[in-house]
Amino acid sequence: MEGAMDNKQQIIEGLNTCEPGQKNLFMRMYSPKNLNADIESVVHSIPPKKVSHALKQVRATLEINKLPKQKPAVEPQKKEPPIEERILPEAFDAADDSFYQARDESARNIVGAYDEAEFQFEGKPYHIKWHGYWEKGHWYDWKIYGNSVNIEGTRYI
Repeated sequence: MEGAMDNKQQIIEGLNTCEPGQKNLFMRMYSPKNLNADIESVVHSIPPKKVSHALKQVRATLEINKLPKQKPAVEPQKKEPPIEERILPEAFDAADDSFYQARDESARNIVGAYDEAEFQFEGKPYHIKWHGYWEKGHWYDWKIYGNSVNIEGTRYI
């Protein structure tokens, strides 16, 4: 019986060095109906058949606690989208203004136009050429160029 008391004392001493969450887990396993009970009285109430297992659990936890703490995963820095994606809102603002101006100034029977607009992005000049139509739908083909950017596509507005 004295061996069981020594084991229970080792459990108590081990639990005293455990983190609060680890102690809480022990209490949920060995005193699920009274999580606020005194940990020593819970340990002393463990049936002799379960003492060895409880001691193994505490020892395993203490071994885990000896391991170096893992550093939290460093969140990868968000990469800035490529200029081809970042430039589009500025380019479309310039082209849309030019497109709608051409549409509003056109004669009734003209349903399309083309133009070129210059705009600034991140302090550098760029150009957008467009060729579009506005009869049944509003759209234009576009090409952005300047400062080693050369992209094109179609915009429906």
